[in-house]
Amino acid sequence: MNHSLMIAVLPDYLQSIAKLGSGTASWPLNSIPLVIEAYRQAGMINRGGDLQIIVDDRAWESPNFGVWVFDSDLIEPDPRKRPDEAAGVALSKLAGLDHEAMREEVLAGCPFFTESAFEINRAALRLTWRAEPIG
Repeated sequence: MNHSLMIAVLPDYLQSIAKLGSGTASWPLNSIPLVIEAYRQAGMINRGGDLQIIVDDRAWESPNFGVWVFDSDLIEPDPRKRPDEAAGVALSKLAGLDHEAMREEVLAGCPFFTESAFEINRAALRLTWRAEPIG
């Protein structure tokens, strides 16, 4: 599905806080449950995304840390029920994120922070997020 069409199914307030990048969109980490729920209500299957940091309009995306909903996570045979199932899986995995591991990933890989950084600005933490139509 086209990136801009995928964003268009979201409410205006979620569209307004999305950062659009090279083929992906990201939202503040604390907004992801709202994104998941909005995609569920739109009948889309949440697929997840990667940790992203945006500081001064510079973006870094972790190749190792994120939340993903795989086909193997979904067991519901009725495709019409998949948006609900995928949203439940996504919310469960999001709730299970290890915040210390996230901090270590940022310190190890993100060039915007150094190991001497005492505190990572949580406002800079985002997740890219993808969803797809039932199909």
